Amino acid sequence: MADLDANIELLRHSPLCEGIEDADLAHMAAELRPVQVAAGVYFSRIGDPVDSVCVLATGRMKVTVPVQNNPDQELMYFNPGDFINHNALLDTGRSPGNLVAVEPCRLLLIPDKTFLQWFRTMPRLALNIVRTLNRRVHRIVGLQKPEGLAKTVCAVYAGQPGRALLALVKKVLDAKGECLADLEATVTLEQWDQAVRAHDRVFLDIDIDRLPEKWLELARRCDQMLWLVEPAREADMQRPFAELRERAPEAVDRVMLVWVLPEGSMVAPLWPPFWNLRRRHFVVEWSGHPERMTRLQQQGIDRLVRRLRGITLGLALAGGGARGMAHLGVLRALERERIGFDYLAGTSCGAMVGILYAAGYTPDFCIDAFQRDLKPSRLWTLLPKGRNWHLLWKFRTRAWEKMLRRYLHDWTLEQLPIPFHSVTADLVTTHEIIRQTGDAVHAILESINLPGMSVPINRDGMSLVDGGILNNLPADVLTSRGADLVVGVSVSRKLRSEFAGNSPSMPTARMRKAGTLETLYRVFETQGHSLDGMHTRSVDVLIEPDTSPFSFVEFTRAAEMAVAGEAATEIVLASLKQKIANLEQRAFAEPPQKQEELVIRPVLETSSGLVERAAQQASGSLEALKPG
Repeated sequence: MADLDANIELLRHSPLCEGIEDADLAHMAAELRPVQVAAGVYFSRIGDPVDSVCVLATGRMKVTVPVQNNPDQELMYFNPGDFINHNALLDTGRSPGNLVAVEPCRLLLIPDKTFLQWFRTMPRLALNIVRTLNRRVHRIVGLQKPEGLAKTVCAVYAGQPGRALLALVKKVLDAKGECLADLEATVTLEQWDQAVRAHDRVFLDIDIDRLPEKWLELARRCDQMLWLVEPAREADMQRPFAELRERAPEAVDRVMLVWVLPEGSMVAPLWPPFWNLRRRHFVVEWSGHPERMTRLQQQGIDRLVRRLRGITLGLALAGGGARGMAHLGVLRALERERIGFDYLAGTSCGAMVGILYAAGYTPDFCIDAFQRDLKPSRLWTLLPKGRNWHLLWKFRTRAWEKMLRRYLHDWTLEQLPIPFHSVTADLVTTHEIIRQTGDAVHAILESINLPGMSVPINRDGMSLVDGGILNNLPADVLTSRGADLVVGVSVSRKLRSEFAGNSPSMPTARMRKAGTLETLYRVFETQGHSLDGMHTRSVDVLIEPDTSPFSFVEFTRAAEMAVAGEAATEIVLASLKQKIANLEQRAFAEPPQKQEELVIRPVLETSSGLVERAAQQASGSLEALKPG
């Protein structure tokens, strides 16, 4: 009975079962048969007949295909809750790739005739198959983009800092192999068209201190506009922008505002409503010395270059109590390799760590701050389970807010150099809430607000608690923003099989009774472990620090957990770098080459075939659905 309930819950969280009635889910779950697959084992190979559909219960699997000199080119990954082989069964009846276990997996098998019967009798299942395949195709071929590549860029600035920053951006683009042209607004339309034909990208440079009379004639033709604003010259920059808004309102939606900040500023100023644009503002620190770039300056330039090249990288940080300190080691290792991100998302401790990092604080600074600020006094350590009670006291006395204000002041999420999305849960609507704007400290407090430890935070008709109860690893938030590649960090996937001193082999008579707080913490750990598995389907690279030696409340061991985070990151670095390099190559590539078509075309053909079969199933003909 326990296995049946677990299978029903697994199906309920699968995209293929969205909207299916509970009675049908129970019928489906009763047909599932478990199979174990060891890490590295090929479950099926390309061309093998498909005689069953699988549901992945635990672990991760991947599909590989032979491409040129690589016999195992990765095509896609499967995560818990994903269906496998259903597309092949409905199309050719043979496996289109090699299916291999990335880690130990538990599969639940469905005989082919049983699945075909479900497909015929459950229209919602057929609809979900087409929808999920369509989303997967979009990710493979890079169609899921917020905007196209800008071949022509108008850059508007005032004075030396903006001009120098723009020169650095062009230098980086040149080093990446782009053929650039620099034009001024005084060129003729004929010269403009010639430059566009002859170069990868054309920059139209406009210094407002030497603003040509007809600057708008060419500026409004550009695919993208960069408005490089120094806070000291913000009022001066409003004048030409007001002219743009009045005379070329259609171009305003193509503007990206870049705040060029003096060294040490960290966050953008609170800008007036005049600058409220549809696009997210960029924040770049300017040291005044191109030969000595600061950490935040380098990161800002890298983000700006990626946006110009149409590349978006996302990082999702999961919740997990004090184990979230391992995120700091992950960030330290990524930063050492100069791997940055354009969007961050986090739940619970992942939101707390991530927002501090997004505000410009270094991982090492955060490690020291957490160890110092969250160290219990000697009085707490003398109490039985004193660390547990200390954490409860932090919630009940609003001590978290006082601590966080020391570093985040009254900053908003909009002002942070890296856009951040914090996840909280609303008990009124039972929906997850994604914060992208508003007070940064409030975003953290809402996301870490553990039920039972503190009362819900009432705000704007919502009662908010820890986002981990609904979405502990918010990678899907980043894919919805158009991220090309998402790195996910789960700190709850590896837990000890131990609770309150009890182990699986302990006789009943010797087992210890757990306290209330101890039980609450373990419930949160167990929930995070389960939800992380469910939400990894949007993750391209998964980092899983081994935090099993640490407890939910041991914030003072942040440095040790950071080491575990670094070690886990080292394991995936080579794969992550290759995936980023592939995106870079795609940035200015010609239309897909033949080897890419070998991977993409069968998937597109399968998508087309499934649409046709979905129409056939509506007529109720089972025979029409059988392959071959």
